[in-house]
This record gives sequence, structure tokens and C-alpha cells, in this order.
Amino acid sequence: HWGFDYEGRVFSTPIINLSEVDGAQRELEYLLANGAKVALINPGPVNGLRGWRSPALPEFDPFWRDVEAAGLPIVLHASYPPLD
Repeated sequence: HWGFDYEGRVFSTPIINLSEVDGAQRELEYLLANGAKVALINPGPVNGLRGWRSPALPEFDPFWRDVEAAGLPIVLHASYPPLD
């Protein structure tokens, strides 16, 4: 069984894919149920069914509401390559 919390001392950082809001919400539920203390998202536009979209657009609000309700910190990693 995979978890994100090993003996309360070692915590891995799962990545949430935001390309589909419903899928991201399901992923968030899974992470929380398996001990995640933090999650990572790509620090840039999301490529989904509607093309490249900012995760700050209102269509992502249901996901961000769930994140806020869970109190889960979301982090970014600055190594994401820039778009052309």
C-alpha cells in the first residue's frame, strides 16, 4: 500500500495534475486519504481539453475550494521549463 507519510517522519510530495478539474479533485481526495501533508502543482498554465489554461481561472475554483477546506499546502517547483 502506497502512502505519503512514513511513520510520521518522512513525507513524500505528490504531484496533482490539473488538466481536468474533476480528476484533480479525485486525486486530492486520494492524497488526503493516504497521508499527504503537501502537494505540488506545475507553476504554469495547464494543458487540458480546452488548451492551455491558467489554474487561477474560475473553472478551477471547485478544486481550490477543496484544497482550502482540507488545509493542504500547495507548492510549486521553479524548475518547470518555460513555454515557447
